[in-house]
Amino acid sequence: MTVAGIEVTIERREHAAARSPRPAGRRRSVVILGKPTETNCALAAAFADLGQRARLAGVTALSRIGQGDLAIARLDVLPTLDGVEPGIWRLTRLERRGVHVMNGSVALFAAHDKLSTALFLGRAGVEQPRTAHLRDGSLPTFPPPYVVKPRFGSWGRDVYLCRDDAELRARLKRLRRRRWFRRHGARSCSHSSSQRAATSASSSPEAASSARWNAVPDRGNGGRTSL
Repeated sequence: MTVAGIEVTIERREHAAARSPRPAGRRRSVVILGKPTETNCALAAAFADLGQRARLAGVTALSRIGQGDLAIARLDVLPTLDGVEPGIWRLTRLERRGVHVMNGSVALFAAHDKLSTALFLGRAGVEQPRTAHLRDGSLPTFPPPYVVKPRFGSWGRDVYLCRDDAELRARLKRLRRRRWFRRHGARSCSHSSSQRAATSASSSPEAASSARWNAVPDRGNGGRTSL
């Protein structure tokens, strides 16, 4: 199932005698907005197991979602790393129609745009790596080493560790050939503060080890991180 705009309806069959009236809090329909990935299909199936009428739909099917429905937006970043999948700003139309939307436009954008994530966390007083927005050869005001990544990065792609200013300048020069860098620039954060902020998120040794890896995902195996 890879065709854009595909819609999959998942319902659990049950004998008529076993059916019960729908509880007042149950939604008319649960719609997972996104591509038919394994995770999205499993999410729709989980709602169906709970007795909900669940379906998976693309953003082109918004006209079929109405008042009383629950829409869970699962839009991802583009494979080109230069933005979010189309349809993110259409979600506000659903809210105006009385649809309960989870993962709204602003929340999705703030989660996918690492620079916005940093700004929101900073305003909330959450400890995080020192961050700079790099464009046109500018350098951070904090000392190296630096972690450089796309603002809309994912899958562990185009994440670089620069040990000093010279390495950073050379990396930025090469990144000028990338479309995502020309459109949005890059996010750079302090390597040492990345480790401290990630490790302090949990006192569990296992979680701390995982957090340290996520802070500098240089193993190239598709790890995902929002910091």
